[in-house]
Amino acid sequence: MSKRRSQVRLHLWYLAGCLAGCFSTPPVAPQDPQADFFNALLLHRKLAVYPGPSDIDNRYRSTVKVLTTAVGSGRLQDLRCSGSLIAPRVVLTAAHCVCPKRGIRQEDLNGAPRKTSPAPGATSIKAARVKGHNVDAIVEPSTCAKDVAVTAVVRKPGTKRAETIDNNGSARAPPETEILFDQDDIVWSRADLAVVVLDAPFEEPLPTYDLTSAEVKVGDQLTLVGLGVDPNPERSGTRRFGQNEVTSMNPPDEFLAGAQTLADGGAATHVDIGDSGGGCYKANDNKVLVGVIGSRATAPNGYVFSVITSVHAHLPWLRRQIEEARGPQPPQLRPDAGVPGEAPDASAPGP
Repeated sequence: MSKRRSQVRLHLWYLAGCLAGCFSTPPVAPQDPQADFFNALLLHRKLAVYPGPSDIDNRYRSTVKVLTTAVGSGRLQDLRCSGSLIAPRVVLTAAHCVCPKRGIRQEDLNGAPRKTSPAPGATSIKAARVKGHNVDAIVEPSTCAKDVAVTAVVRKPGTKRAETIDNNGSARAPPETEILFDQDDIVWSRADLAVVVLDAPFEEPLPTYDLTSAEVKVGDQLTLVGLGVDPNPERSGTRRFGQNEVTSMNPPDEFLAGAQTLADGGAATHVDIGDSGGGCYKANDNKVLVGVIGSRATAPNGYVFSVITSVHAHLPWLRRQIEEARGPQPPQLRPDAGVPGEAPDASAPGP
């Protein structure tokens, strides 16, 4: 996550996350959750799955840790997040996890992201969101790190022991990626997703997640998966998952999981520290990604939203990244074509 200015502050976040997870009663939803819908997006939005069940069966073992240490805004930024393997050499994560902040410039606030053609209405939405805020930092494609550490955590069947497999790669984000900050709060985001192209596939082959071919709809049941930071060092990096549902679509390319309770009366899952960049799936489907976990927004009355970037909205770009990571493919030869570059056998019969 991009909220680590010092080790001391990180410990404070650990404590805050622990205290948040200790409340057994979820925030009470207002009578009309949509009444302060847009306010909820503007206030207290953090880069942060309250602890849910541990994935001891490796159901989501292709959810990995994503660690980025890079200089941005004149200081060292330590970003600790989650990601999802979508091809042998491609990890999908959140842009703010692998692209450090930089200081703001005046042209960053004028209209749409530069050198892009925004979707209809995106410019006006951005202007409304930013109004009244002191925007002081930005994440954009040019800030993406060239050296990102990625770690897979795999539990051995029948044991509590987990093994880690390390890898490295470089990050890239869509050209329209833009995330504006007022201190540590997000006041505008678009295309908060990125890929890490690994230098090589993992030594131990891992399955890869598929990308959805259809957009989610309000009412769809969701599973959120992340490798959040745990205040107990022995459990740090434990992969967890939990349930929520799509409660709103948030233009231009996000949707919100805003349920506070589940049908059985239990507390719904929301993202927490270290879960950013993790995967979002339709409930009971652990193979098809529909979203990338972004951040958490809290309305003044305590109503909580998990903000998720739509995979479907960026499907063409994601497919291009997967194709490029495969590299050039060898030519397809007929069985009798011989080896490229070799002269044909003069003794072979002609056509």
